[in-house]
Amino acid sequence: MEGRSSFVLLLVIVAVLTLTLALLSGYVFIVGGAQSRGAEKVVEVRMPDSDELNKKPIFGDKAEVFNLKQDIDGTLGVMQLNAELVYFKKVKGIKNTDELIDNYISEIKEAITQYLLDRTYSEVNHRDGLQKAKEDLKVLTNNIFKEKEGLTSDVVWEVVISKWNVQAM
Repeated sequence: MEGRSSFVLLLVIVAVLTLTLALLSGYVFIVGGAQSRGAEKVVEVRMPDSDELNKKPIFGDKAEVFNLKQDIDGTLGVMQLNAELVYFKKVKGIKNTDELIDNYISEIKEAITQYLLDRTYSEVNHRDGLQKAKEDLKVLTNNIFKEKEGLTSDVVWEVVISKWNVQAM
């Protein structure tokens, strides 16, 4: 009889430990998973409607030609670029964004020129060169407005490059 009661006691202990392990595992997956998901910051980017945006060509109808910086291997390059700003019609703290863009168009052109003068042929002719330039020019343009006007939000949604021709010399 002694062996049978020990077996039942051992069986009860194993059952309690199994149940405890199952509860703890459930707690870790449910509560622990929720805490780690809360730690991640999810940023949702919503595409603005077309009636919230306006467009302005930067260089007019014609493309501008830029000399590129010399590569390490001595390659020189030139590029032809035409682009337009796609910007928000209404920005907090700005009465008229069209007027704002017009007031700073010279600074934007100068910033783009300086940006391209600092790039080499291999940088702009790279497979991702166009996409990188679009992102860089967007940040560069928005920084002009943030520095000059003290804005906290972006004015420019994107820079659309309609002509991007690169040639080595």
